[in-house]
Amino acid sequence: MARHLGEQGHVAALDLNPAMLAAARSLGDSEGVLVEWHQGSALELPFPDQNFDLLVCQQGLQFFPDQPLALREMHRVLAPHGRVVISINQSLEHNPLYETFNAVFTRHTGTPSLAAPFAFGNEAKLQRLLSEAEFSSIRVERVSLPTRFKSANDFVQGTILGSAAVIPGFAQLNAAHREALMQNVLQEMRDVLASYTKENHAFDFSVVATIGHAEVE
Repeated sequence: MARHLGEQGHVAALDLNPAMLAAARSLGDSEGVLVEWHQGSALELPFPDQNFDLLVCQQGLQFFPDQPLALREMHRVLAPHGRVVISINQSLEHNPLYETFNAVFTRHTGTPSLAAPFAFGNEAKLQRLLSEAEFSSIRVERVSLPTRFKSANDFVQGTILGSAAVIPGFAQLNAAHREALMQNVLQEMRDVLASYTKENHAFDFSVVATIGHAEVE
């Protein structure tokens, strides 16, 4: 987004987690894009009223402890006719690969690592929350998003490492324990993973998600 805007606008990014923010900043710096980085809460956005023309919330709303408040904050910082775009995962039952991964991971760790990322609900819930936050021109749709990893190993490793962001105890595991866990998951899921693996070892699947679009009058 920052690369697309260039000098015609500015981009601000916010995350509550310092580690996630540092990773994003490192990627942005390596690509030479100009972004204002902020650590803060979606429940109290550190921006003045009517400050943005576009707000994008990607895979965040399902984690917010007060979703109605977060949406009211988004509405507050958008200028008149400003737009919000929200992306959230559909439930695990609509994402069978992640449903299987979650079951295997839970057997090995005792913790359902993917419960929170896939726990938001359906399109009707997002439609209702956007309406209650006084957005207009609301459009909510279910989409299937093509997703690719270089290999099945990369998929499992990336999903396990991503779990560290939502499971505090898992974040404390050392490298040896994480590697052992990855090998156990790879072994137990080998047949499922093989069904998504192409001849060039690329790992392709789709994530079923909900996308919401709305405007401020």
